[in-house]
Amino acid sequence: MVDFQEYGEIDPLLFVERKKSYYRFLASVEPSYAHALSEKEQIALEFASRYFGNGMRPHELVALREAIKEVCVSREDMARTLVEYGIEQLDDSTFESAKNVLNGSFVNAPSDKRSYASVSLVRFEGENVYCSDDLSNMMRHSEFRHAIKDLIDFGLARYLEKYSPSESGLKLYEKYTRKDACRLLNWEKDNSSTVYGYRVSYGTCPIFVTYEKSDEITSSTQYADEFESPLIFSWMTRSRLTLSSPEVQKIINAERDGLDMRLFIKKSDSEGSDFYYFGRVRPIEWRQTTQKDDHGNPLPIVNFKLELEHPAQDDLYDYFDGPTEIEVAV
Repeated sequence: MVDFQEYGEIDPLLFVERKKSYYRFLASVEPSYAHALSEKEQIALEFASRYFGNGMRPHELVALREAIKEVCVSREDMARTLVEYGIEQLDDSTFESAKNVLNGSFVNAPSDKRSYASVSLVRFEGENVYCSDDLSNMMRHSEFRHAIKDLIDFGLARYLEKYSPSESGLKLYEKYTRKDACRLLNWEKDNSSTVYGYRVSYGTCPIFVTYEKSDEITSSTQYADEFESPLIFSWMTRSRLTLSSPEVQKIINAERDGLDMRLFIKKSDSEGSDFYYFGRVRPIEWRQTTQKDDHGNPLPIVNFKLELEHPAQDDLYDYFDGPTEIEVAV
């Protein structure tokens, strides 16, 4: 994977998306390689590949690398190493988030919980990270040792090339899925399947907008979300909400209560599950209005004007506001 990263021939994460790990891809095209790893080793590698091998955050990768190298790594050791990756402070919420990912408690999808229930890469005692007995045993196998080290090296190199420096865990104008956002915003669980357009949770409110709505979705979800300028985004809540609805009140009082609101946008569903990240936003105006359902009946809904912390980058603004696709430079 590191070679692909270095020479840029193809993004090795495409192999992970297709086969869940680079090893499983190799095994599918090279029959002689199919039994190089045990099933337990394959599952451990698959878990690491899918949950933190993409290099969007270095914390899990550094903790795993140092635990393998030293058997035990303290939070202070992690913090010192993370400085090399531009992370000046290892805050409590991000440390706890990395722990939840590494010990598997972040995993929430029923199928993934079944698949990775037996995975044990590290164990925690207080603020110390230890290499698990299972991982220690697997590291004695040269094929697995090479594969996990390659994944770690790839992830850290990708972070430095693509995601550093980040801003509170996310890089402006890079692409993220809902699952990525849950992890990088330090949610305790992967609740991406219940986020839909947005969700107020764990002191954050990520907002995911599909700019061009499909004609196949119901009228009640044909929300009129759009840029009014590079600095202002007009956004609709879910239908059937009013200004007095609890979640609307949380958004109205976001600045007062420290609710961390982030905006993610994709052009259409044809782009897949990735959204461009536009940074923090704050509500500056709001009004109650209506949205018609499939039968033409009006439903209450709340329209917010959101001010972006950083005005939208020109090419991306033109991409979303214009009629044709362009090459976006990030």
